[in-house]
Amino acid sequence: MATRAKTERYDKRNGTAIRAIREAHGLKQPDVPGITDRQLRRVELGQQSATKGTLEALAKAHSLSLEEHVERVAKAVRAVA
Repeated sequence: MATRAKTERYDKRNGTAIRAIREAHGLKQPDVPGITDRQLRRVELGQQSATKGTLEALAKAHSLSLEEHVERVAKAVRAVA
């Protein structure tokens, strides 16, 4: 059970960071191609883990490489942790 709680906290922090980065780029959820609004909303709310495909779609929408996007998400997570 402790592992599940940690995963949920991780997903929530990650989702918050992903949303902040998307909003900082001036994008709305429908502006991200390759991922449905519903899927993105669930990731941003921490209800679903971000998959590699989700992260790739977000990186592309932000004109970043996958590595750059993941680095920015990690930095944003550390800033609020």
